[in-house]
Amino acid sequence: MLADQMIGRIEYVHVKNFIHRDIKPDNFLMGIGRHCNKLFLIDFGLAKKDDMESLGYVLMYFNRGTLPWQGLKAATKKQKYEKISEKVKLFDGLRLKMQARFKARFFRLVVLGRVTSKLQFITMVIA
Repeated sequence: MLADQMIGRIEYVHVKNFIHRDIKPDNFLMGIGRHCNKLFLIDFGLAKKDDMESLGYVLMYFNRGTLPWQGLKAATKKQKYEKISEKVKLFDGLRLKMQARFKARFFRLVVLGRVTSKLQFITMVIA
């Protein structure tokens, strides 16, 4: 499954003491030829602790085709960012609407990772 490979790639990067920080669909590529079933993670220009949270948003994007805060209109950038912030804060409600394989378990682990001082990986199965 694609999500399994995505999580594995990010975990590998973290085990090597790197943090990607720019997790988005554009930075995952599928191989060609004999590697056509292999996923590659590219663009290591940034670094931070939020990789797993970003992956959650990528998986939501793949599942829904959009993110709830995409395309918001506002008179100023400040107002737009405030609207985006409000939508992101309502993220808990969105977990309930996601399909079974992407339900709350993954995002609970992401939030847990956000509040711990050390990056820890919990082996999980996304059914």
